[in-house]
Amino acid sequence: MKRQENKNGQKRTRERQLAQVESLAEPLLITVAAVAEMLGVSINSVWGMDAAGKIPSPIRFGRRCTRWRRHEIETWVSAGCPSRDQWEAMR
Repeated sequence: MKRQENKNGQKRTRERQLAQVESLAEPLLITVAAVAEMLGVSINSVWGMDAAGKIPSPIRFGRRCTRWRRHEIETWVSAGCPSRDQWEAMR
């Protein structure tokens, strides 16, 4: 494995550097359309799930700007898609 030295003299492998770049390619906050695509449902279904408390709470930046944390949605699905109340208790 080839190692490179950065400005601070710390050594990193090329693979680690590539992994960091790839992780930056995916946004941390995702739109309702991205959530719908991840879950395989319609955008209206995501809004309905949000209103019914069946999906983790989004972050609302205003009336027309709502985002979800990508990692939270992925973890929520891995946990079996519990209700919002159960999810909040698990966190």
